Amino acid sequence: MVGNFQASKNEENVVTQVFHAVTGISMQSIAERGILGGDNSVARTTLEPVVGGRDGAIQRGIGDVARALNPGNWRF
Repeated sequence: MVGNFQASKNEENVVTQVFHAVTGISMQSIAERGILGGDNSVARTTLEPVVGGRDGAIQRGIGDVARALNPGNWRF
């Protein structure tokens, strides 16, 4: 957690500094890698083993549901 506070100093404003310090996720990491942040974020290191990583079954299932709900993929 000490590293999170040190790294949060690089953020542009107080809101993103606090968010980075608490979660370990920078806004740039969210923009580049998604809501779990970068490779070493607390959220990614905690949740990725649970959800199976980028190619895990849960992630594939979410992608399948998203594709099924996309009207552009519907065939009549």
